[in-house]
Amino acid sequence: MGKKGLGTLVKSTSGVWMVRTVVNGQVTTKSTKTKNKKEAQSFQRKLAKEKNDDNSRTIEENIKYHREMLNYYISLQQRKEIKLDDMFDAFKNHPETNCAKGTLRVYKTSISAFVEYLKTNYPKVEMLREVSDEMVKEWITELKEKLSANTVALRVTMIQHSLKVLLGDNPMFHNLKVSKNRPAERKMFTSQEVKSILESARNAGLDMRVLFNLGFYCGMRRSDCAKMRWGNVDFQKGVIQYLPIKTQKGGKVVSIPIHPELLKVLNAVKPDGELNPEDFISSKNARQYGTHRLTEKINKVLKNAGLEPSPTLNFHNLRHTFCAMNANNGTSQLALQSMLGHSTLEMTSNYYHQDNELVRQQLNQVLSLD
Repeated sequence: MGKKGLGTLVKSTSGVWMVRTVVNGQVTTKSTKTKNKKEAQSFQRKLAKEKNDDNSRTIEENIKYHREMLNYYISLQQRKEIKLDDMFDAFKNHPETNCAKGTLRVYKTSISAFVEYLKTNYPKVEMLREVSDEMVKEWITELKEKLSANTVALRVTMIQHSLKVLLGDNPMFHNLKVSKNRPAERKMFTSQEVKSILESARNAGLDMRVLFNLGFYCGMRRSDCAKMRWGNVDFQKGVIQYLPIKTQKGGKVVSIPIHPELLKVLNAVKPDGELNPEDFISSKNARQYGTHRLTEKINKVLKNAGLEPSPTLNFHNLRHTFCAMNANNGTSQLALQSMLGHSTLEMTSNYYHQDNELVRQQLNQVLSLD
């Protein structure tokens, strides 16, 4: 027997639990759509509460309530009719999406890559609701072959969240776990490799020349190199001062001396007349940042320099090389922390690669008593 007002739970021949209630001598049966008794009991209590709420509301309140519920279910159905091409716009404009501009750009990159994969491999799939678990798993497998574990985990998390926002409590990804691994040791470019890279960048045009010289001589991230403005360059003091994009919330302004070779490049691209501080040093790099086009151009520069791009060999290796060369020439970790814009020395230590043999030679020389 069920509790008063809850009705009675009965099991159908298929094993699904049903809620049976008797009102004014008439028997009503409603399916809980589950074979799990605890879930069925939860449904039973919820159903009873809704009935009690109905009885406690006025006719006008009931009409308003059921109209709102109807609109909710209509909107839920409409959400399932999202086209793949509209996935990012639907996510961006959704009331539950509350992201900073930078985070939204990363979402756009992840969603665009996801949609591009689906359209390439499943051209008949047009609607988001048509995407299956198997398609998602295949996409993740392909990501693992091309990207680092951390990047894969980030993209999967973002797609999982965007699907939950757009489709509600979707079972997709529920049983998928992509763990983050400590990234493999990044390759430090040798002096000869750096020369080849900068020469290849020079041959690729002024935009690539600016990007790679900023990356090597300042140890900047790709985002900061691509979006560097003339207002960040102080020619009189001979320094570049900027707030890194990645750490702009509560981050510190970074100040880096302009290397003579970098100064030559900046003078080569500097427009005539008075500089507009809001202008990008390279408007093309700024415009293409976050797109596959910029990545393709960077990879082409590396390939023409005799290197093979990979998740552990890319533009970011210039930042590690900048740190390693500074470390091997006596620059302190505190000074590097300031130039890299790191909040802690522990973070800087991940970049502070010293050549043990070079340190041994320097140590022998310093401690020599001859």
